Amino acid sequence: MEVSEPRVVCFDMGDIFFSWIEWPERILRVVRSFGMPPERECWFTGVMGRGLINMAETGRITPRQFWKYICRYAGISHKKLPEQLFSALYLQHLQPIESTIAIARQVQERYFLVGVSDGDIGSRYALQLLAMEPFSVRFAETSASFECKVKKPMHYMRAAEMLAKKYGCCMDEIVCVDDIDEYMAFMRECGARGVTFNGAKEHAEVLRWRLKEGGVVFP
Repeated sequence: MEVSEPRVVCFDMGDIFFSWIEWPERILRVVRSFGMPPERECWFTGVMGRGLINMAETGRITPRQFWKYICRYAGISHKKLPEQLFSALYLQHLQPIESTIAIARQVQERYFLVGVSDGDIGSRYALQLLAMEPFSVRFAETSASFECKVKKPMHYMRAAEMLAKKYGCCMDEIVCVDDIDEYMAFMRECGARGVTFNGAKEHAEVLRWRLKEGGVVFP
């Protein structure tokens, strides 16, 4: 049976357009380089650290508060690790996957693109970086969990509701792309089209093929 064309392609960020390092390793790389005593690592690897990153990703603490907590747990002064320097070093773990970004540029010529990312300040950084040259991805809408205070799969539902109100999009006109299959299964149950893909492990042409299966037409 022929699949109708969608109107919107909704992309995740991590492992779609960016490779990334899991918590807590991405923060330990920063604080270790500033002389954090080894005995303080437990603050980041245990329950306290998991709670901290969850609060950062759901907007229960601000990016500035996040930085202050990191300095406190690591025993590093604000003067030694100022906020701007911390952010620059912390975000270095995000590395663009150019082959899948190139596919997004093709898709944007025909469809609305939406970026939906669960994460801390890295989510907004990734979305903004994609909009800049040389990537030049044109998102009609973007959403980061630390700003909207909702995580997936309900984060996708929030985006779908916004698309319905703003653009009149029906659920079956939305294709979602994520590396987590359970999120895509949830969206398929809700009537959207879900594509599971991992850009850090799979070739970009796999994404093209799966998008075509979902009704996306390439130029």
